[in-house]
Amino acid sequence: MDMVSDRSIAMLFAATLIITAGVAAPGPARAQSGGHGDGHAEMHHVYKEWIDNRGFGCCDNQDCRPVRADPGPLGWRVWIDGRWVAVPPDTVLGISSPDGRSHVCMSPGAQEPRCFVPGEPRS
Repeated sequence: MDMVSDRSIAMLFAATLIITAGVAAPGPARAQSGGHGDGHAEMHHVYKEWIDNRGFGCCDNQDCRPVRADPGPLGWRVWIDGRWVAVPPDTVLGISSPDGRSHVCMSPGAQEPRCFVPGEPRS
């Protein structure tokens, strides 16, 4: 009998951990995959106001999104569709991130971003 109740308690604990992990995972972290359109909708109202350094709009209605970024020794790079992509210095906008995360505007198939806003440094 003790074996059954110990096993039941262990299964209940495992199920609780799985459910809690799924519910407690923050939305913004999931939206930083760098996948095209992933996380765009939550910030579209901000993206549509961004202008690149040549005077053109950054947003193409689905190409901007929160992204993982790294200020490496050779300049910024962003995690896009499972790979690191170099950010040309002239695409870095001189504005602060609206939510502390890094954001990029890059169309599917493009070789480099059109616009990039670095997030706050994290340790």
